[in-house]
Order: sequence, then C-alpha cells, then structure tokens
Amino acid sequence: MYARKLGIILLFAVLYPALYAADSGDRISQQMERLFSDPAFSRAIWGIKVQSVDSGELLYEQNANKLLMPASNMKLVTGLAALEKLGLDYRFRTVVLTDGTISKGTLKGNLVVRGSGDPSLGARVSSPDPQDLTKGDARAVFQEWADKLKERGIRKIEGDLVGDDRLFSKVPLGEGWSWDDLAYGYAAEIGALQFNENLVVLRIEAASQSGSVPQVSASPESGYFKIENQLETVEIHEELELAIDREPGNRFVIRGQIPKGRDAFFQTIAIERPTHYFLTVLKETLEESGIEVKGAMVDVDDWNGKVEDARTELLVHESPPLKWILEVLLKISQNLYAETLLRMIDLHEAGKSAEGGREVVEGFLTRIGIPAEAYVLSDGSGLSRYNLLTPEMIVRLLRHAAHSDYREAFVETLPIGGVDGTIRSRMKGTAAANNVTAKTGAIAFVRALSGYVQTKDGETLAFSMLVNHFTDSRRTAEYLQDTALEILANVSRKP
Repeated sequence: MYARKLGIILLFAVLYPALYAADSGDRISQQMERLFSDPAFSRAIWGIKVQSVDSGELLYEQNANKLLMPASNMKLVTGLAALEKLGLDYRFRTVVLTDGTISKGTLKGNLVVRGSGDPSLGARVSSPDPQDLTKGDARAVFQEWADKLKERGIRKIEGDLVGDDRLFSKVPLGEGWSWDDLAYGYAAEIGALQFNENLVVLRIEAASQSGSVPQVSASPESGYFKIENQLETVEIHEELELAIDREPGNRFVIRGQIPKGRDAFFQTIAIERPTHYFLTVLKETLEESGIEVKGAMVDVDDWNGKVEDARTELLVHESPPLKWILEVLLKISQNLYAETLLRMIDLHEAGKSAEGGREVVEGFLTRIGIPAEAYVLSDGSGLSRYNLLTPEMIVRLLRHAAHSDYREAFVETLPIGGVDGTIRSRMKGTAAANNVTAKTGAIAFVRALSGYVQTKDGETLAFSMLVNHFTDSRRTAEYLQDTALEILANVSRKP
C-alpha cells in the first residue's frame, strides 16, 4: 500500500507544475490521459467524460460510451426522474383512520394506518443532523401520534391495528440484490409502510478486558427483533471483524471480534416484514403512552375487515418536502429512499412497482435525448449489479439538470467535496474542496463519481468517472478521481 501511495504522490508531482498554468483542451486531455493510464488499473475499465455545461465543449473522454456498472450513481437517474415527476415540494402523506366511533375514552372500532411509502418516518426526521440517523429519536413521530390520539379522547382501542400497505407491490427487494447484503441496513426491504428506514441501529462498544463480551445496544428498542451477541473483545493490536446473520423471525446473530480501546461505532441491520415492524413499534409506543390496544396487529391483506369502511381521519402526517428527501438520498447515498422514489413515480394508483417506475424513468430519459442503448435499468439505488450506464449519458443527464429551473436546488442536494456527505473526507486542502458537488458510487470492484466542478475561471464542468473490474485498493481509484478534479478545478482557459 505504501508503494501505491508513493506512486500516486510521484505522479501528482509530475502533474503539479501544470495545475496552475493556462490550459488548452489538448493539455487538459494529456494530463487526464497520463493520470488514468495508471498501471494498477491495466485490467480494469475506466469510463470518463468531462464536458462544459454551458458551451458543450468536450474536455476529455475515455470509453465514454461503454456500458458500466454505476453503483450509487444510479441515484442521480432515480432522483432526477422523481424530481421532475413529483416536484421539489412534494410530501408523502400517511393517514390514520378509523371505522368506529369514540365513546368514553374508547375507540369502538379499528385503527387503520394508510401508508404512502414515506421513507422519513423515524429517527432521521427528528435528528438535528439529517445526515446522521443516530442522533434522532425513532419513536418521536409515534409519540406525537399518541399525543394527538389522546387529545381526541382515546385511551383504549377496542379493535385491530391495521397496516394498509397496498400502495406498493409486495416485492420488497430490488432486482439483482445479493443475498449476502440482505441482513444489513443498506439493503432494507421496501414497503408502503416504512418505519426508521426499515432498520435498527446497533451501537457496539468493546469491553475493557480482552475475552469479555462487547456491549451491543439497539435503537429503537422493540420486541419485534432479537439480538444474539457472540462478539468477543480482543487485544488492541488485533483486527476488527464483524459479521451479521439474520435468521427467521428477525433474530440477528452478531459475530466477530472488537479490539479493546476502539471507539464505539454504529452498525445498521435490516428488518424483515416492514409493515409488521411499523405496527409493532406503533403499538408499543401507544401502550407506553397510556393507550391500550385490545385487538391484533395485522397487514390489511390478512385482515377480515373492510378497510373501505375506515373513512374517519384521526390524523394526517406529512413528510418533509422532496428537496429534504433528495438531500438524504444523494448526500449519504440512502438506498431505501431511492427504491421508494422509483416505486412512487409509477403511474398506477396502487400496487406501484419498480417495473412501473422504470417505465417512467425511461420516458424521462427519452425526453431529454438519452437513447435506450445508453443504459440498462434494474433497481433505483445502484445496489444491483444489473444496472449499466455510460459516462456520456450521465454527463448528458447532469447537463440537463444544470439547464433546468431546479438547477440550484438540485446542486444543493449533492455531496460537497471536503465538506459533507460521502465525499466529506476527500479533496481536503485542494482547489476541489468546497467546489466539487458530486455523487459517489461503490460496490465490489466498482467506484464511481459524477457531478460538477468549477474551474479557476468559474466555468462549470460536468463530469463522470466510472471504474469497473479493478482489484487494487478502492482508495487508489479515489486518489485518481480526486487528482483529476484538482486538475480541472485549477484549469484556466482565459487568454
């Protein structure tokens, strides 16, 4: 690894004198060609395109029309399609209804929660930093609901607690998702009723003595899942090892070793059957707040009652606007948000699916001049390895966004180099820091970065840099991407 870093440093030293000189198109192209000829990637495939947003002038390309796995760069496609379809001010609405009446503190009937797919219900919306789920209170929204129900005089619910999740189809996973991802929070199931991003946050902390069991705590606490802690604390010089197995019934076995003295850290786990998770935590919160629930918790598909009879609204909950949703989606690369938006833009009134969402995305891409042969769409988040995009189509998409009425708002949703999101620790101390706004992408043997960079003259460039099939360190790929962006940030093309 030291040799690789030294190679990058020497390469940068060769390029550095040119960074601050006036640059012709040929000179920029030569620098980029030299950079991306790194022998560590001789068996890999780079796909790159850099183009002026306003003039359309091409500054550099390599394999720009090759179909490559984009990883989470797929979220640029899904996010922009949703933005155009739904608008920046769109809000998800979750409605709590009843088919009964309230008498002497008792709701004589059933409580029906009609889901809208809202992905924000849970800890993130209450967090002072929406990029940090761990700072919020997952149950806060349900506590608000309990308070509102009590204001209406309800202290007991005589009937069932029913989850109406019919808005989305019953396919809970993205097409092509790998089985060994499914226990982890980034591969959470998708549904029309979603609580806390359909995951649980584990806080893991080593014990003070080697051989002792590390402490594992879960948020939110609930009887819906079980944690079996098989971790061991080891000496400070040993490696961190962590593996999670999810067994039937949401029983999680946490195995591995945690070095003594290591700071506590967080790990997310994905919960199966999100509607039942939602209802379980809602019931627990209601009962802890003094509202007794006498009936059963049931998915509407398994319920004997008639959901159409639930016409009386008890409360309506609205999500933050789509702009907020997109910031979470793009800045921290939240997969569930992408999968939710893909389904939400489906034109069907119920049973919305990824297939229906893809049709809308395809129509959007055709409308802005991107041909069907320039992409293969699978899921909405990029977790699937079935997705294929070209750097050329990504740059065309970015240039379209840059010429739209929502340009400024969209750019604000992207991670900022050296500042926030998934590139907060990259490009620091360079001209690219607090300059580049771009979406990352990372799955095994794939690293992607696409977005905008401002030159020294204030010219906006759209870029896409995808690499597939590489076996060197991921940081090596990121070094090349970041160095390329520093070159572009220092470009001056004025006479």
